[in-house]
Amino acid sequence: MNFGRFILAFLPLLWSCSGSTKSTEPYAPYFNNPQFIEETAKQLSSGNTSFKKLLQTGGKKEQLFITKPNWRQEFALLSKTNLNAPAFKGLFKVDSIASPEGYSIVYTALRDNMPLRKFVRTCATNGTTHAVQCLQQENSLITQQTIEWRLVPDSGFYYRGSDRIKGVNTLSYSLGGQFIHP
Repeated sequence: MNFGRFILAFLPLLWSCSGSTKSTEPYAPYFNNPQFIEETAKQLSSGNTSFKKLLQTGGKKEQLFITKPNWRQEFALLSKTNLNAPAFKGLFKVDSIASPEGYSIVYTALRDNMPLRKFVRTCATNGTTHAVQCLQQENSLITQQTIEWRLVPDSGFYYRGSDRIKGVNTLSYSLGGQFIHP
């Protein structure tokens, strides 16, 4: 009987300890951008979507029409953006902005030295992702790199950036693509 009272007396303490370990590290993952890019690539591949591509670098323009794109390769730079990288855990302010068409979720870096500065996911009211957009900036003592990209899965994407060597020159580039559905 004393043993039973002993167990009953410590049960609340045991539950409170186990509950406190769970609540000290709540972590809900951010939007899984690499998975979204992979799913978009699969969907475009299965739909036999063509691709009109415009490249611009250093004032030169080149336009290409690609009938059988390798979407994983086309989206390689976009898929590298991973909000859930261990180094970013808990380092984004997350805001939700409502609109008549749905809402946007905005992830903003909490530290000035983070290379991933801002990520925006635009959704319909039912939660379907309409677009993703990203801004990245990296600075060192001699260089500054800025990259911005946006993907709208049913219409196209763009990728633009600049690499600046401080006091020397700046190279700007862009790649835009329009999806052409059969």
